[in-house]
Amino acid sequence: MARKQETQRIPRPPNAFILYRSHKTGQLPPPPPGTYRKQGDISRMVSQLWHQESQEVKAEYQQLALIKKLEHEAKYPGYKYSPRSKGQRERERRERSNGTHSAANSVQADSCDAFHATGFLYPSPCAGPSEVRMIMLYLRPPSHDKARRL
Repeated sequence: MARKQETQRIPRPPNAFILYRSHKTGQLPPPPPGTYRKQGDISRMVSQLWHQESQEVKAEYQQLALIKKLEHEAKYPGYKYSPRSKGQRERERRERSNGTHSAANSVQADSCDAFHATGFLYPSPCAGPSEVRMIMLYLRPPSHDKARRL
């Protein structure tokens, strides 16, 4: 299953091992019923096969990678690989795991700022559990506190 690419991001051309891995992944025996293989496990298995291959087989995949590279250069003239920084990768990973994106974060931040500007003592949409607890303790009627102490 291919990863969904962003529209402005150009994919890198595949190297010889990536092409070999794509070819061999379909030839691996299926995992036991009720289980699945992680991508890292598949890469380790295929890597062992790659290291056992003859130089002729590796040369075929290197030739195919060169063809793919030339096709890539024709399709994307002036392409230059520019890796994302560690901070960018971590930010993207957090956004994917939270199911958010920068536009949603800015809307939430705006609504939180507007809520806090009113000065009401109610949990805001962006309040965490500790903030909600503190507000609820503050709003608790005094008679409830006395009954609890007895």
